[in-house]
Formats: sequence, C-alpha cells, structure tokens
Amino acid sequence: GVLMKPYIVRGLIDKKGRVIREFTPTAVRRVISSATARRVTSILTDVVEGEDGTGRNARIAGVAVAGKTGTSQKFDPVKGSYSHDKLMASFMGFFPAENPHIAVLVVLDEPAGSRWGGVIAAPVFKNIAEQILCRVRSTHLTARAPEVNPAHTMDYDIKYIRTDLTPSDESTMPDFKGMSMRNVLKLSQGRKFDLEIVGSGWAVSQKPSPGIPTKENQPCTVFFSNGS
Repeated sequence: GVLMKPYIVRGLIDKKGRVIREFTPTAVRRVISSATARRVTSILTDVVEGEDGTGRNARIAGVAVAGKTGTSQKFDPVKGSYSHDKLMASFMGFFPAENPHIAVLVVLDEPAGSRWGGVIAAPVFKNIAEQILCRVRSTHLTARAPEVNPAHTMDYDIKYIRTDLTPSDESTMPDFKGMSMRNVLKLSQGRKFDLEIVGSGWAVSQKPSPGIPTKENQPCTVFFSNGS
C-alpha cells in the first residue's frame, strides 16, 4: 500500500566497472493500509485463479497471478457519445501475487473478433509473463536471455509435486525438484546463488545438483515443465 518513486537506472559505473552511484527504491507515502492492500490482492488473485474468474486466461502454472480485466467503450466525437462498436480491451496483472516483482499492462485498441479483456487481452499477458519468467536470472527477476539447452525444454514425466519449504542448510544448494516456480523463488530468497529459471510448470531438474556447497553469485539453473 505504499506509493514508490519510479526510477529506471539502477546505478552508474565508471570505465573500470566500479559503482560510483546507486539508486534504490524510495517510498513517497502510504496510499492505503497494508490490510487493504492484502485484501485487494486476494480479490484480484481470485479474478485469475477462481473457477469463474474473468481473468482465468492469464493463469500461469506454478505462479499466482493477480489481475483485472477491462472492456471499455471509446468516445465518438462525431456522435458526441460513447461508441458501441469501438472498444478497448485490457488486462492488468502482477506476479507473484504474494510477493510482486513484475507488473504488466496489456491494452488492445479496437481489437478484431472478440473484444472482451478476459478473452483477448489476458492471453497476451500470459504469453508476455511466461517469456519474462523463462528469462529470470535471480530472485529479483532480473531479465536476461538464458542460453537454453534444447534438451532441457522437452517434456518430462513429473512423478511428484512438492509443496513443502523445509529450511535446508543455506551453505548448500537446495533440492528444487517437484516444486512450483513460486516456491522455488521463495526458497531461493536471501541465498548466495543467482537463480535462473527455464520453462514453466514444475521443477524437473536443476544445475548444479542439490547438496553441493554454494558460492557467492554462483549460477543455479532450474528447469521447469508442465508435463504436457
């Protein structure tokens, strides 16, 4: 519920790669209470995750999405009223819902065919969001196109799904297999390694293997599949 000051540049470095200035998130003021923010997030999550949610076409396997569909009439200056033919379809969403890192707004101006936001804009959001998740490098969702081994993008037989987040020795690599993307991100927060995600669905393999000692900024790639 806090309004944040927007910023684009994370920092400045000199020609030797040394950081000479950094920019950090800055709170402007509280807009709504944290309780209200959580309640609104819960409502918006139901829009996507609910059985009859209008934004169900924006669902992403393993990641909770919160969002809102929109379908609005455009004003016709000739008629001096809102048009029944010219519409705008939209979907606004953010994820992971319980710990947001990415927000995406999709607006389609006078789309052909179906004109409902939940039908035509929500799937566009899903496609964009999945592309972002496929290029995640760290728990802060820093985008970077990974070098994907085609062998890792094939279908896998997922034999079990894990929902536990049992704390493990933070000096060693956790075992992510069977976890949702949401739980992998959650378990990785605060760890030394840099997380990279490939695919969507449930974790089927990882590199390096679980249990090995971790090092500062060590890369760790977790491969996901929806089993289809």
